[in-house]
Amino acid sequence: QLRARHTEQPGDGDPLQRRPAIGRVPLLPGTCRRGAKPAGREQAARDGSGNGIGEACALRLVRNGWRVLAGVRTIGTQLGQFLERQRAEHALQQSNERFNVAVRATSDVIWDWDLRADTLWWNDNFATVFGQAGDLGGGRRAWYDRIHPEDYERVLNGLHRAIGEGASHWSDEYRFRRVDGGFAHVFDRGEVIRDAHGQPVRMIGAMTDTTERTQAEARIRRQAEQQRLIAEFGRQALGNSDLDNVLDRAVDLMAATLALDCSDVLLLDATGENLVIKAAVGRED
Repeated sequence: QLRARHTEQPGDGDPLQRRPAIGRVPLLPGTCRRGAKPAGREQAARDGSGNGIGEACALRLVRNGWRVLAGVRTIGTQLGQFLERQRAEHALQQSNERFNVAVRATSDVIWDWDLRADTLWWNDNFATVFGQAGDLGGGRRAWYDRIHPEDYERVLNGLHRAIGEGASHWSDEYRFRRVDGGFAHVFDRGEVIRDAHGQPVRMIGAMTDTTERTQAEARIRRQAEQQRLIAEFGRQALGNSDLDNVLDRAVDLMAATLALDCSDVLLLDATGENLVIKAAVGRED
């Protein structure tokens, strides 16, 4: 702030010719003091009235003021960037917390596959479902090697097709080996995450153990098949006088109903001392 007072200059009788004289000025670093000689363009500000030094000081103050404003603007920009970074970090923290809560709340096996680094993370439910800690190591091979041989080619073809052809979602049902050597039936699905150029960089998914449901569905299908065979056998037995043909249908029915590898019907021979095979299925002899 400049505080000026009007003074009459020597030989200046006309009040209109009076010019402001510099009074007490708070000095900023690098400003002129009384008695200092201006240099450069400041020297050009001197006139015959002897006010050149004051005007040079005013010019220096203006320059310093702009420097202060530029500094304030820089600080404001940096502060804004800092606050924006804090907001982003807070949002990321909230997102991670929601993800962790969701992981704990579900019984599914959650997995996170870094496609570039080929690292695969599983949550703690992996140990609950499959009997082994989730840190398997070996990247995708640790996953692939546990797929049932009969499902292996189909599952991998579908997975690689989804990743390579730009799909955003993949899902499949297959058998996955437990630590005890048995196989669990699973429904697996994942989302493909891509970079700005559309290249796949990550997959996040969830694997649901459907063993109980699959087994229940198999039991229902088996019972339906049993009822169909029993009804068919009854119709054939009532309308057929050929005993051998009826017995052949009977062994077929037993093998299918009880899921047997072999089934046969034995009858006593005429002497009543020996058993004779009258009908058989699944026997090599």
